[in-house]
Amino acid sequence: MKADDSLFRHTAQPRTVSIIGAPMTYGQPFVGTDRGPELLREKGLLKDLASLGWRVEDIPDLDLDTICREAARQSNAVRLPNAKNSIEVGAGCSAVADLVESKLKLGNFPLVLGGDHSIGEFVLGFVSAIFQPCTYSFDHTAHHFDRTGLFSWDNAC
Repeated sequence: MKADDSLFRHTAQPRTVSIIGAPMTYGQPFVGTDRGPELLREKGLLKDLASLGWRVEDIPDLDLDTICREAARQSNAVRLPNAKNSIEVGAGCSAVADLVESKLKLGNFPLVLGGDHSIGEFVLGFVSAIFQPCTYSFDHTAHHFDRTGLFSWDNAC
């Protein structure tokens, strides 16, 4: 078995990566994180993935501004005092989860392009709950994966 076969054992053949743009900004105070999906596409991500032999399904970015504003407008929930825009972030993450789940059920590899860190943390937790046992570590300060061995591809989904 090749390393690729083990790493992507949940992905159907021919291997398809579903690009999901999640331009979230509600989990932090800085402007610009919502441009992440656009900029990654502009810099050739889709072409690079295709050059690796993957079929690429490019899904239009989720309209998280509308989804999040509508959720906040309709919500009677109490906002969490220590979480920035908790209702909006929850609604945005829920929309991403629905799309990720539908792509996983098709045997595709969902690649979520954020957005702020709230999307990344949520997607990792969501996918690990589906494909247990999955372990990961996330550095909340620097917003990057811990490369010290706590995140092991051998034990991951």
